[in-house]
Amino acid sequence: MIRGTHTSVQDVSLYLHIPFCNTKCSYCAFNVYTNMETHYERYVSALCREIEQVAAARPSNHRAAAHTLYIGGGTPSLLEPDQISRLIETCRRAFDLRPNAEITMEFNPGTLSLAKAQAYREAGVNRVSLGVQSAHQKTLDLFNRGHSFADAEVTYSLARMAGFDNISLDLIYGAPYQTLTEWAATLETVLAWQPEHFSMYGLTLEPKTALNAWVQSGRVAAPDDDLAADMYQLARQKAQFAGFHHYEISNWGLPSQESRHNQQYWASLPYYGFGAGAYGYVNGLRWWVLRPVRHYIERVEGTTVVEWPRSPATEGFELIDQEMAQAEFLIFGLRQIDAGVSVTEFKERFGQSLWDVYGDELLYWKERSFLHLDGDRVRLAESAYLVSNVILADFMPDTVDEA
Repeated sequence: MIRGTHTSVQDVSLYLHIPFCNTKCSYCAFNVYTNMETHYERYVSALCREIEQVAAARPSNHRAAAHTLYIGGGTPSLLEPDQISRLIETCRRAFDLRPNAEITMEFNPGTLSLAKAQAYREAGVNRVSLGVQSAHQKTLDLFNRGHSFADAEVTYSLARMAGFDNISLDLIYGAPYQTLTEWAATLETVLAWQPEHFSMYGLTLEPKTALNAWVQSGRVAAPDDDLAADMYQLARQKAQFAGFHHYEISNWGLPSQESRHNQQYWASLPYYGFGAGAYGYVNGLRWWVLRPVRHYIERVEGTTVVEWPRSPATEGFELIDQEMAQAEFLIFGLRQIDAGVSVTEFKERFGQSLWDVYGDELLYWKERSFLHLDGDRVRLAESAYLVSNVILADFMPDTVDEA
């Protein structure tokens, strides 16, 4: 079971990638494209076809229902409500989307009207993820967000007016030139909006992004890791004071408002990914879809035979062996603050004892006060949150370096 739901472990999750944006953020390493408005309709049709083809190819013992659907990007709110409605209805028919399914859609500030928000809700969207990122214009400009904080506030208000009662906000801390005072002001302002959920991420300089190039060239100052750590601690304090449950390293929700879709990932349970650049993980196989929009559309339109569970537009895939599956189960599990990793569930899933596989590593980090071993559960200690990436990397399988 996924904590906080009544969903069986056989249920699957669906992710749809909408790779279109008005502008590309300077930190963004996702598969997104600008100035492709003429491709929107053909892309939606291809996406519907891809969903239907994969669903139809499922063997009889893998026809599980879907309990979450996440429409991400990119900027899904650039699509018209009737296009989103078609996508949701396709998922409903093809994957028996449950009546109480969590259906999340990402909104970008400045891309919404009240009528449009109401139409998305009527189409079936019941959870919103709003990319606010910062309350300060200089940070938004550095990120090339293409919107103001006032736009974010208006978009949030429109979503509320349209009847959405489950809204998550995305924020980024640790940006160059961002001060602790500014971050505190951002937190206090958006907490006053009273959303149901927050995702707060420390800025990561990804290769091949504009912001990384600016930092490498000296055009922009490098982020301050120590200051980012202070910002993270401040976020934890303010969110806790406001009644939010810190349930994953970077995620906070009001009671019973945790993201069911993300919990599917963190529990290493199956999900199908559709759209250009999407990833999926089903039946021990992980695949990724072609990234260029035109190639994706052409492949989907021209393919009639699907090798389940892969997409007809699959670019590559890998079989996840037991060693990697165990590592991912442990790593994703430890990111969950309260749930952690169940020793019993590990044994049931893999037929091996957690201690036989990872005993040395677990004891090493426990002795350094970074892990709690509490009966059936293994959890990260609070002291580990800021260095979790270092700790979790220790559980990855060894790789052989090429000469």
